Amino acid sequence: MNLDTLKSPSADVFRRTAASVIGVLLLASCGGGQSGSAPGASAPAASGISLLAGKPGLIADGTGPDASFAAIFGLGVDGAGNIYVSDLNVIRKIEAGTGVTTTIAGDPAIFANDDGVGRQAHFDFDLPAFAVSPEGISWRIGNNSRRIAPDGTVTRAPVDNSLFVVNRATTADAAGNIYFARSRRPPQVHGLPFNALSEILRVSPGGTVTTVASSNLDVAYSGLASSLGPDLYILRFGTEIQKVEAEGTMTPVHALTGFGQPQPTWLARDNAGNFFVTNDTTAIWMVQPDGVRRVFAGAEGVADFRDGKGTDAAFHNTGPLVIDAKGNLYVGDSGAVRRIGPDGTVTTVAGRPYWSDGKGAAARILSPGAVAVGGDGNVYFIDICRLGTKCVRKVDGQGNVTTIASEGSDSIPLGRVFTGLAAGEPGSVYALAGEAIYRITDAGAITVFAGVPGTYGFADGVGLAARFGNLIDAASDGAGNLYVTDRTAIRKVSAQGSVTTLAGQSGPAGMADGLGNQARFIAPRSIVMGPDDTLYLLDVDTIRRVSRDGVVTTLPGKFPWAKAIAVDSDKTIYLVRSSQPPSAGDTIVKLAADGTVVTVAGASGEYGIGAGGLPGKVGVVGGIARMAPKTFVAASPGGVFKIVLP
Repeated sequence: MNLDTLKSPSADVFRRTAASVIGVLLLASCGGGQSGSAPGASAPAASGISLLAGKPGLIADGTGPDASFAAIFGLGVDGAGNIYVSDLNVIRKIEAGTGVTTTIAGDPAIFANDDGVGRQAHFDFDLPAFAVSPEGISWRIGNNSRRIAPDGTVTRAPVDNSLFVVNRATTADAAGNIYFARSRRPPQVHGLPFNALSEILRVSPGGTVTTVASSNLDVAYSGLASSLGPDLYILRFGTEIQKVEAEGTMTPVHALTGFGQPQPTWLARDNAGNFFVTNDTTAIWMVQPDGVRRVFAGAEGVADFRDGKGTDAAFHNTGPLVIDAKGNLYVGDSGAVRRIGPDGTVTTVAGRPYWSDGKGAAARILSPGAVAVGGDGNVYFIDICRLGTKCVRKVDGQGNVTTIASEGSDSIPLGRVFTGLAAGEPGSVYALAGEAIYRITDAGAITVFAGVPGTYGFADGVGLAARFGNLIDAASDGAGNLYVTDRTAIRKVSAQGSVTTLAGQSGPAGMADGLGNQARFIAPRSIVMGPDDTLYLLDVDTIRRVSRDGVVTTLPGKFPWAKAIAVDSDKTIYLVRSSQPPSAGDTIVKLAADGTVVTVAGASGEYGIGAGGLPGKVGVVGGIARMAPKTFVAASPGGVFKIVLP
């Protein structure tokens, strides 16, 4: 029911958001589904998969805000004003004037390194540098460097970076030359003598590679700018802008101090000699030729998403920054491409924020985890929202998606990461966050139901007197009781907030059946309430069953690939089977009476959500819950969808 192993490589918000996407596609793991059915609900006659909200995947073409982007790692603009986007493992084009976004090369379902045309070409994930020439030729420079023609023809680029780490610094000049920076990998990686070589290289339109400058110092080149003219500038260590002279030496131009962390990482320069920098946060800074620095657009420390002029505009987390010949800046920002005019006016060209609420396909759903279905038919799910934090969102019966609670709000301190959900009385849901259980209403009212935020422990009690150690997942019954997995125990929380330990104990871990505290669990997760008032849960590679009296039994079989569990009204057990590799699509399987599994939905290795007849596609499932007999709701990157079984 929960997606709890998402990790990010640094505190950098741009990297955090990117890591969220990559974590979903490459490292996803999840829990099971909260059983909950609407009173009197019955399954539709036709079986199949249908979207309730969102889109079939994170990458979708469209006009303006209807386009969606997974992870914008690079931007470039050609001489005609067309914008090119390096988006995870595909190349996108935003047509000048119309705002129509199309995918010109790569297939979002395939991570590989194949030349070809359009979707027949494939890219892997290596955080490459990206630049576009005035002729519209894109260069994706990384471990596997590629040249992408305007018609989507992809060929190998004659650049060997096997011993180097390619930095994000990249730019193009008016002659169509591409410049990028790289540093030698640590010696332990390639076994060569230590040489902290850093280089700036030029790739000509014909593919000739020339070293422009090099240093035997450990230099971090994090931004390159050419202003489409003959001069080349570098952002060194994020603290100084330097000019690259013809003979390859560096001349200091401007010192960049007082930015704090993270330091500036993107650099652009206009024809008037103004530099523009951003440090993956919420503002674009201008450094004038005389060295005077000011906020050009956005506001430092104010994370939002709003068009406007200058400081009236707002950014969520700025990413790649490029400039065109007319002085327009373009920046990647949380699933959108935004333009900043020469006067500082910010407009959104394509896409919308990852966390955008809306109706049906207008909603953006990034990294869904736990799913719960309320008695009134509302669907709740955990997602990743602003600044890479977790949030709770709701889909109503008309497909409207609203965010009702966020980590980092006044009621829920930053760092209290949502992990599990359970349906409450109509119009409410219970959310687990570390060591406390929160009650959240559809109107966004948040109260602590049991436990104390920031206070870990293991003690029964009522409300704030109870203590939890590591809440992971939750289920509810029809009487208002909650059941949660906490460390190596199953805890019961009554409708009045009274917490008791139903089975297991705070430690030690083990695998033993029995009554109450005689039973042992190793890592209980993905817990659901079955129709027989019996709890079902996953524990490492087994399925455990817990009666209302606390009697624990282990079902036969081993299921190391199981990510989540759901139980239908006839006691049939369904499991989410993790795909291999995990970036591909999962499957939903039924556990037969003889212990064999039968696939009922999804296609292993198939990316995205495939609506229509079964088996369809279910993507990388973050959570699943029962809605009615033979009817389940699940969530994957891009959307929330319903599965009706025959």
